[in-house]
Parts: sequence; structure tokens; C-alpha cells
Amino acid sequence: MTRFSTGLIYIVSGRGAFQEILSEIPSELIILIMFHNYAHTITHSLIHAITISIFVLSMMVFIDYLNIATTGKWQEKLKKYVMGQNFIGAFLGATPGCLGVFVVISMYSHKIFRIGAVVAATIATSGDEAFVMFAMFPETALLLTLILFGVGLVSGFITDSFVKNRTINCPCDEQFIVHERKESPGFSLSRAIPNLKSKNPYFLIISVVLIIIFSFFTYKLISRGITLQNFIFSLVSFLAFMIVISSDEHFISEHLWDHIIKKHGPKIFLWTASAFIIINILIHNRFDTAIQGNSAIILLLAVLIGIIPESGPHLVFVTMFANGLVPFSVLLASSISQDGHGTLPLLAHSRRDFFIVKAINISVALLVGYGVMVFGF
Repeated sequence: MTRFSTGLIYIVSGRGAFQEILSEIPSELIILIMFHNYAHTITHSLIHAITISIFVLSMMVFIDYLNIATTGKWQEKLKKYVMGQNFIGAFLGATPGCLGVFVVISMYSHKIFRIGAVVAATIATSGDEAFVMFAMFPETALLLTLILFGVGLVSGFITDSFVKNRTINCPCDEQFIVHERKESPGFSLSRAIPNLKSKNPYFLIISVVLIIIFSFFTYKLISRGITLQNFIFSLVSFLAFMIVISSDEHFISEHLWDHIIKKHGPKIFLWTASAFIIINILIHNRFDTAIQGNSAIILLLAVLIGIIPESGPHLVFVTMFANGLVPFSVLLASSISQDGHGTLPLLAHSRRDFFIVKAINISVALLVGYGVMVFGF
């Protein structure tokens, strides 16, 4: 803490003349002075959050692009593979984002998948945070995904052995949007060239942002050497740009801008920025020293927060792990417990099944999390 900050605190806590002087100072100025030490931390966190958010949104573009390119036929093919439901559930859950979980719950609500497949998918998924983790620590994120896939697969089989033929009666309304008209978003020079000349503001904004991101990380690759993180960012931004320039105005305006950017963008950025700012401020105030030796409590807290059917809270523990504040076991337990907003359709139609799945996931998270912690991870 600086001498100026110490003096300011003394004034704030003082009496008499000091309070009289303080009363004449605008409250906005006091707040600005008290937090002047955090200006760099907040700025760094916001820049990091913007970069991560763009990466996440780019990955969402790929998923939506795949769905439109196949006109949703890949969903229909999944209905034929009844014997491998748990494997399919774990595989779809392990794919980044919540789309895979939506597929599994849709199949479950139509009495095609058993509840074990839902458990496998919700344990295997890390929701939208998977994109963030692959951006921040790709090697560990890949290892985590493989572990979650295995844990989800085993948990699904065990669940089905105890809960026989459990399905819900209400159809799930959470479906993937595939428009009736034929869409062909595949790359085509005949479409790319007119797009590059387009005055569509959505296309221009998205393209400029992707070009800036691609240029920045390509420059880092050239000037600082090849790293997996910089390579992934460069590749993802380039592929996203290729999708944008090769897609028609409908895909750009409705799917990309209205759905991905307007619906998901603000929430992803606010949760990411908040997590970064909070954790970095805590680190600035020696929070890492305060929680040393309390990893078991943090793990329990992470598992309980996983009950919330929302991706954002998990980012706190992702950021803590990235900064070396918590061990891998906490990240693993949190990832098992939480399932993003993938189970919201299940909650809407069967609260009983939602809590059954959550209870199983929490039990597995505690068992696996503390088990891994015992071995020092």
C-alpha cells in the first residue's frame, strides 16, 4: 500500500478537521483516488476478457456453421445409435459449449436416451468455459476434457444400472434453429468477393475485429516464437473470418450477429471480465497467501456453486487455477459439478430429473475431486 493510500485511509477514519476537509471533496474523486492502484489491473483484465470473449464467440460460430451446413441432419443420425447412448452423451458433452448437452437432453426428453446419457453429458461438459480454458491453458484443458469424458462415461453406466428406464414425459422445446429455406454457408469465391465489397455494418464490424485479432497473434507468433496459445488464436480468428466472408447475409445478420454476438457476447464478456478483475484484485491484495491450506474448502465451494445452471460462476475457479491459486482438483471438481446452461431445458420440464442429475454430479464431483486432491493434484 502506498503512503498516499495510507494517508487517505487515515483521513477517512479521522475526526474533526479532517472530516470537515473530506466533506468538501467530491465522492467520485475519493473513489478514483482509492482505486488508483487498480487501474492497470482493471485495464489488463478488460483487454484479456475482450480477447477471450472473441475467441469464445468465434468457436460458437463454428458450431452454428456446422449445424446450418448440415441442415441439422447430424441430430437425426444420433437417434439411431441406442446402444452407445452413454458414449454419445459423454462425447457430445465433451465438445466445447452447451450445444452437445442440448442434443442429449432433447433426445432424453423424446424418450430416445436414458438418464445415464444425460449424466454422462453433464459431467463431461464444461459449458462455454471450455472455450476459455482452451484459450488460457490448452494443454491442461485437453487433459481435463479427456478426464471428464472418462468420468462421465463411467458415471453414465453406473447411473443406468441403478435408475432403470428413467425418462420424462414432457417434450423439450429447446431445439436447434434450422431454417426451412435451403442455406449453403460453405466457402465460395462467388460469395466471398461481394462480401468483401459489402457495406453491411455487421459484416464490416465482425471482419475488422477478426482481422485485428489475427494480425495481433500472427505478429506475436513471428516476433516471439511459436506457442500453442498464439497459434490457436491465429488459426481460430482466420477460420472465423473465412466463414464470415463466405456466408450469406442471412447467416451473418441473424445467426452470427443477432444470436451469437447480441445474445451470448455481452454475457460472456461481463462474466469473463468480472472474474478476471475480481481474481486479479484479490491477487493484488495477497489473496493467494490467505487461501493457502484451504483448498479443501474452496473445492467444496466450487462444487456447490456448480449447482447454478449457468456458465459464468465457473469462470472464477478457471481464473483462479490459471493464476496458480487453486490445484487441479478444484478445477476438476468444479467442471464435473457445473454444466453451464445446458440443463436449463431439463429444469424447465422436469425439476425432479434436474435435481436427480445434479445430485449425482455433485456426488461424483466430491468423490473425484477430493480423491485427486489426496494424491496431491
